Parts: sequence; C-alpha cells; structure tokens
Amino acid sequence: MVENFPFFSIFLPIFAAIFCMLWHERYAWHFTLGSTAITLLLSLATLNYIYSNALSVTYLMGHFPAPFGNEIRFGALEAFMASLFSGISLLTMWGGTATVRCDIHPSKLRFYYLMENLLLAGLLAIIYSNDIFTTFVFIEIATIAACSLVSAGENGRSLLASFVYLAMSLLGSGLLLLAISILYSITGHLLFAGLAESIASLVATGSYTLPLAVLSALTIAGLSIKSAIFPFHGWLPEAYSSATTPTSALLAGIVTKTYLVFLLKLICRVFGRAYWASMLLSRIFLACGVMAILYGSLQAMRQRDLKQTLSYASISQIGYISVALGVGTIPALVAACFQMVSHALSKSMLFMATAGLAEASQGETSYKTLRGAARRNPVAAAAFVVGALSLVGIPPLPGFMAKLYLAQSALASPEGWLVVPVILLGTVLGAMYYLPALATLFGSDTAAWSDRESAEGDKSPPALLPASLGVFISLTVLLGFFAPQVWQILEQGIINLH
Repeated sequence: MVENFPFFSIFLPIFAAIFCMLWHERYAWHFTLGSTAITLLLSLATLNYIYSNALSVTYLMGHFPAPFGNEIRFGALEAFMASLFSGISLLTMWGGTATVRCDIHPSKLRFYYLMENLLLAGLLAIIYSNDIFTTFVFIEIATIAACSLVSAGENGRSLLASFVYLAMSLLGSGLLLLAISILYSITGHLLFAGLAESIASLVATGSYTLPLAVLSALTIAGLSIKSAIFPFHGWLPEAYSSATTPTSALLAGIVTKTYLVFLLKLICRVFGRAYWASMLLSRIFLACGVMAILYGSLQAMRQRDLKQTLSYASISQIGYISVALGVGTIPALVAACFQMVSHALSKSMLFMATAGLAEASQGETSYKTLRGAARRNPVAAAAFVVGALSLVGIPPLPGFMAKLYLAQSALASPEGWLVVPVILLGTVLGAMYYLPALATLFGSDTAAWSDRESAEGDKSPPALLPASLGVFISLTVLLGFFAPQVWQILEQGIINLH
C-alpha cells in the first residue's frame, strides 16, 4: 500500500486545486492546508518504508509497461526531498496566511492557492517521475504556477519580475525540450532506464558523440536557467524580492532545488557519472559555482533591502551546490544534496522571518525601516538569527555541516585545492552581509519610525507566523544535530540512483 503513496502525493494537490476553483475562496486555504498536510504524511510514510527496508521502488502507472505506461521511481533521496518540500510548503502556507491576505486581493486568493497546489504537485512529480518527457510536462506546470504566484502581488514590480521569470523559464524549457527531442531520436526511449542503457551503449561504441554532447549541453543549460545557476541567475533577485514573502520562501526553498534534484537524477541515472566526469561540463559547473559564491556574496553586501540581500545570497548558496556537482564524486553529490536540504530549510525560514519583521515595520523591508525590528517581533528575529548563522556556517547548525561535508568530499578529489579556500572565503563573505542585517534588526529605533508608528498604529505580527517560525527553528537545529543520520539517508538515496 505504501508504494502507492507517491502517486497519491502528486494527485492530491491537483484535486485540491480543482476544489479551490469550484468552492468559495474562504475554503481555498483550508483545502490547500489540508491536502498539503496529508501529502506530508504520505511522504513521511514513504520515507520510513523506503529507508528502513533499503528499497528503490519502480511503480508502474496503471500497471502498463513501457512504452504504453508511465513510471514513478523512488528511493530514499526522492522520499526525503518530497517530505522536506511538502513540509516547507505547509509551514510557509500556514505561517504566511496573514501576509498573503494582506498582499493579495481577496478576489485572487483562491487562484493563489490553486497555483500553490499545482506548484507542489508539479514539483513532487518532477522528483518522482521516471520518464523524461512526463517530467518536462510537470516542469511546465510548475513554471506556470511559480510565475503566477510571483505576479499575484498588487504592484507593477511583481508583474515585471514575473514576466522576466517567465521569459527566462521559457528559454530554459525550449532548450530542455530540444534536448529531449534529440535524445528520443537517437535512443528511442523516454524512460530513464532505457535512456541509460542506450546512452551507455552509444558511449561504448563511440556512436553519436556530437549529438550526445550537444543534448547534454542543452539539458544542463535549460536546467541551469530554471535553477538560477550562475551565470543564468538574472531572473532570481527580482522574482524573489518583488513577490509576496511566502512566495519568496517557496521559490528559494523548494522550486530551484527541485530542478537541481532532477539534474542530479539525470547525472546519476541517465548519463552516468563516468560520462559526466569525462565531459568538460563538470568543470564548467565547478567554475560557475566558484564565481556564483563570489558574485552572490559581493552583490548581497551592496543591498539595503533585506529581501534583496536574501535573494543575492541565494545565488551564492546555489553556488556551493554547483561546486559539488562539478566535483562529481559520490560523497560530493551527497554533500550537494545536504546543501540543498540545509539551504531549503534555512532560506525559507529567513524569508518567513522577514515577513514577520516587515509586519512589525509597516510592511517595509528596507534596512532603514527595519531598524530595531527585533524588539518589535522577537520570534521573527530569533528565526532570522538562526537562519543567518546557519547559512554563514556556524557550528553545529546545518549550514556548517553542509560546508564541512563539501570540504571533506573535495579534499579527496583533485579539485580540493580550489574548493576548500573558496568555502572559507564564502564563509567570511557570508558573515559580511549577514552581520549588517543583524546589526540593523537589533539596532535602536529611529525617530522617524516612532513618528510613523504613532501616526499609523502598531501592526502586530500574524498569529500563525510565530508558531510556524518556531517549527522552522526546531527543524533547523535538529538538522544540525542529526546531520550524520540525514547524511546516511541521502547517501543511500544517491547510491540507489545508479
């Protein structure tokens, strides 16, 4: 029975999206929250079943074999990521209720929750699917949903950001679709297993060398645009900073990470690590990761808006994942997954904390307005401190463990001489853009703030947000202390990808 749960996890949010359209908007939040909670429980049950039995399960849709049917394949990695993403989606939806209702017009609320359901369904299908074209279809569903969530705000800036996001995403989709077309034309397969067997045979015989190289480059370029890997990051800062803050938390926490999980599946399950290592593309990933760490950190230091700082910091944090993919060994790929987990949890918490700090500062996220916000919302300030210290790399928080694992895996490879100094430099730069933000939050209130407060009244933080942030803090701390256990789960998942 448990092996059916991933199928239910994908289609339950789709049914919830239909209900959001058919029923009154006041029920949309309840349907979405309930379906996401059930999806989380199904994902956790799947993870427990898969990890405790060391399984990798192939689920035939409708019990029809290829090429007539479709497949879902899941091991420890897919089940863990599905649980993590469902949990983050639930927490952001729960804690961001007041912010969404403040930023989104009431007539748009059911459409907002409809798109949130479709986004979760699309992301889970990308994680679980074992068919490259089916994955592409759900990538498009997730893209449309994400762009709709960005544009839901009541301002022209969010519309412009969503247009840029959509244009870049369409470019990435076009490159990916072209790669799939070439891949199907030379292999005749769409399922990962058939693709892997055909590609291994072509590589062994030296056939279609140029088409394989071209389609590999197109695939990686398309997914790099989707996941904002440097230098394809141009859409990210405005999309993150202009969207309503719970949407920013979803984009930063789970959307970009899902495309990276799909890329990881292609590397291990379709192209093979040996072919990946033999190509120049792995070295390009390493170089792009190093540049992303430096560029994102330097840009984050220049910002005077907290959401902009967090947005550019995400470019830097994604750079660590790119570096790990460039190293390419099994420990490095596990380190990449751990960095995804750490960043997804910490960055979602930082954006949700920013929502609380902004609510206590009349909806503004500029440093000038946020001065002294820690006193006005201590819970949000505590969550921001924990998230910032984690991403800087302070032990024993998970950000430190992610960098430690990446450094250990790099030292066992020829790239260690470059990776370890970059990690140390990135840690220093991270402290240089988070410390000013913390100093602002814990600084003294300005006279200008006091005048506005007395004129407009105090805006208390949303009732649900402190509870959501408390869960975020607990999960982040627990992830740091139980990092070895999480590493074992991710390692089993990476091994099962082969």
